[in-house]
Amino acid sequence: MLRCNHFNQMDYAVLLPFESSLSMKSLPSTRVNELYLLNSQLWLSFLARLDAKDTYFKPETVFEKVCSMEKEWLNFDIRLET
Repeated sequence: MLRCNHFNQMDYAVLLPFESSLSMKSLPSTRVNELYLLNSQLWLSFLARLDAKDTYFKPETVFEKVCSMEKEWLNFDIRLET
């Protein structure tokens, strides 16, 4: 697998969504990568809003990515505003 990090190469990251789909007797989603991306971006967004220090990411970039995916993927019951 080219241009990916160690997490994306692990069996667990690949097998978990596949096993979940099988257990629900449905076809695996073709958009699992987007869900993983959004999940990681939401955690980074949360850390940025808590003013986490020594971060290796730019909060503005994370916020932009979350906003671009929000309409299709998110429904907030409670949103942390700082």
